[in-house]
Amino acid sequence: MYLPKSWGNTRALHRTLLLGGALGCACTTVPGREETHTIGAHWASPLCRPKAGATNQLEFDLEALGDFPPSTDTHESLFTAQPLVVPPSTRGASVAASDGFSSFLGVGSAASDADIDVALWPDGAFCEIPLAQSGCDYLGGGTAYGVGVSSDGRTLLVVGGDVTLEGDPDRTRSVASSAAVLDLATAKVTCLPEGRGLQEGRAGATVTALGDELLVAGGVDPTEKDGVVGSAELFDPATHSFAPDAINLPRGRARHGAVTLASNEVLLVGGVNQNGPIADRGTLDAIASKSPFHREGLAELPAARVDPVVLRLSDDRVFIAGGTDGTAAETPLQDLVWLDASAKSIDAELPALACPDEQSGPTVTTTVGSAFAAMPGGAVLAVGGCTLPLDGTALKCDEHCDGVGCPSSEVFFIDRDGSVTCCGAGRASCSGIAPTDEPPPAFDHPTLVPGEGGRPWLVEGTTSRTLRPFDPWSGQFAVTSIGFDGNVATPVRADAGSFLFVDDCTAAPCDGASLHGFRFGLRGPYSQAIAPLLLADTIGVALDRPLSSAPAAGAAASQPYRAPSADGQQALFLTAGSELVLTDTTYQGFDLVIPVRSGRPPLVHLGERVFGDAKCPWPVTSPQPPFDAKVSRRGTTVTLSLGDRTDVCDGPDGRVTLALAAATELSLRSVSVTRVAE
Repeated sequence: MYLPKSWGNTRALHRTLLLGGALGCACTTVPGREETHTIGAHWASPLCRPKAGATNQLEFDLEALGDFPPSTDTHESLFTAQPLVVPPSTRGASVAASDGFSSFLGVGSAASDADIDVALWPDGAFCEIPLAQSGCDYLGGGTAYGVGVSSDGRTLLVVGGDVTLEGDPDRTRSVASSAAVLDLATAKVTCLPEGRGLQEGRAGATVTALGDELLVAGGVDPTEKDGVVGSAELFDPATHSFAPDAINLPRGRARHGAVTLASNEVLLVGGVNQNGPIADRGTLDAIASKSPFHREGLAELPAARVDPVVLRLSDDRVFIAGGTDGTAAETPLQDLVWLDASAKSIDAELPALACPDEQSGPTVTTTVGSAFAAMPGGAVLAVGGCTLPLDGTALKCDEHCDGVGCPSSEVFFIDRDGSVTCCGAGRASCSGIAPTDEPPPAFDHPTLVPGEGGRPWLVEGTTSRTLRPFDPWSGQFAVTSIGFDGNVATPVRADAGSFLFVDDCTAAPCDGASLHGFRFGLRGPYSQAIAPLLLADTIGVALDRPLSSAPAAGAAASQPYRAPSADGQQALFLTAGSELVLTDTTYQGFDLVIPVRSGRPPLVHLGERVFGDAKCPWPVTSPQPPFDAKVSRRGTTVTLSLGDRTDVCDGPDGRVTLALAAATELSLRSVSVTRVAE
């Protein structure tokens, strides 16, 4: 369905958005010299749109997004045709629709022709998108589909799969080479006809953004015995086609991990080939879209790793954990590895994932098989898994895992330096949570999906599943949960506020594979609002380590905490080395105000550049608090201000992320950032 609006440019001075009719098909034009462009809002699926007639009662909240401050001209609630004047630098739009009973959310970016498409999803509920449609009936039930999202967040690609258990070789071949495309902006599904899909059948391939394209790498050809695939194929979202020539990989790979590096290469990690687990210098391969396709000089992992978890962190380093050694015993690996942003060297290692307070006494443990998610500031969140005794003695629990271990109920917050804080239910180590007498239940087959604001979503369960968000400020998951059915074995993030997964349709009856989408927010690079008062609201800001309770009088704090400052007002205390990150957003011109209540002004991170240090210091070395520390950016010029004193430094090019770091302990009451049109 289609919600027409139009936006134009009059003498390059302004743009106008109009509501042309609720989910109709008319186009609105504006007389004069304005160019008219369309904002199309589309229901994500016919299975989760409002009932017939309900669209007449919908109210649409429209927000223009770009590098400019919010105003009455950039936001409007629309019922009937009316203009909304917005800046010429509008880069996208978010739409919220509601009839008072149900609501829908969507966010979209401007295409090359300046049109904006927005798919509207139910707010906080799952929406099913069938894939087995006319022209692609072979995308039916099975397992091991590959799924990934393009770098611009516009295109989702589903490829391959395995239906060998059906005993139909022709169908197995069709499914293994199949491909379907979902336009995440228009919600249009396109199925590539047989002959235009994959050149090789693949089950368990990885699908990863490689520049403007998607790389489908490795996997197993289910029509061949021991058929580990030694090639990769490039898919172009613009033409909905695969490149005619496959890329030969240095070695075949299956059961591997893949991630997009900061260089836009795709890093392939671990897995198996025809000879068994991939080890030594072959553990890593960096794949580019142009010749010579492969890069030499990569790091060597400590051991072979099969079915690894591979994450690109917010500081562009690569985190590798989980998986097994690939032997017949499938021994779980305990170590955690951090690579530098180029994957040329190992940046840090942690021999095992464990709570510091459990590393002494009669039973020392480690946890394997956890779920992981990247967090702001280069941190990592881990949950669940199997807690094993290092001496091999069976732990006491109602249900054992791995013979001697116990299913874990722990939440591990790992900061960028590899320090672990345990925040599981009943612990007092995060935000002063009161301990409980009863041990909390273990996580049930957990999966973590990245979310906005440093709030990953926890998916639990087997036949019946639940979904709960994590709060980085309390170190806990929400008590209430959302229930749903479906397999979430390979969820992919579309943007900060949504994720999707393929239901592999292993349960009968089955009408074919389908996508399930879940949208819970509208944050993105151009989001206007962060929480201006950190003590009242924390939307859009997060710490790089958990918040703790205030230390005892005279004691030193190791974690950030909240407490009264010298003026008696509640403040946030950043301890040395900790960071406060403005999440999900990037900036061009801006004004940043930091009301410091104690300590020295913070270090300000603009992308990878640091300001307020010795290379670009604050204009006053030791100002007397309280004071406002201000940072302004115009182009590549960065100005640091304290009172009437200013210093000017050269800054980075392009859009940047924002974070505050404490060299020594400091406290602040709020943070505000205002975009400035340049």
